[in-house]
Amino acid sequence: MKHIVRQRGILLPGFLVLLLLPLLMHSGCSTESDFPDEPVLRYLGFDFIHDEGGDLREGILRLEFTDGDGDIGLGKGDTLPPYHYGGGHYYNFYIYLHTVQNGQYVAVEFPDTTMNFHSRIPPVDFNGKSRGITGVLEYTFDMWIMKPFLPSDTIMIKTWITDRALNNSNVVTTPDIAIP
Repeated sequence: MKHIVRQRGILLPGFLVLLLLPLLMHSGCSTESDFPDEPVLRYLGFDFIHDEGGDLREGILRLEFTDGDGDIGLGKGDTLPPYHYGGGHYYNFYIYLHTVQNGQYVAVEFPDTTMNFHSRIPPVDFNGKSRGITGVLEYTFDMWIMKPFLPSDTIMIKTWITDRALNNSNVVTTPDIAIP
């Protein structure tokens, strides 16, 4: 199955990440997959979106994912351990933002220490016989809100996902991303 999952993140005081829009999924099915049961990520790119006036509005992180047994996603009702709020597996999409300062990567720190970019990918529906899935995960950063907290104009992102069996994907580290 091929899926596109889009997520929009925003920083809000007292909240970690708010999923603003329902996730959009488009699927096409295949009957067999040779993917491992653990999720695998691959960096596809990072795009910037400007408004009509030319101001920077959004940054979109694009990742390809595969999962051999298709157990990616947490539903709204998945709030009992180990998926409970405040627990180590409440989120299944982890994003760590760094800036480049004097040639070193420094984690971005926000005034409210509860702010982060982690998110919950919802369950992926199956329409075919194979449970192996592949697709594109897109995460949208609100650059207008985020930019004042960035002490440099270059960022790097470390990210991974976790499936329902608590298998972590590989960690993807982006190349340096220059903010226009």
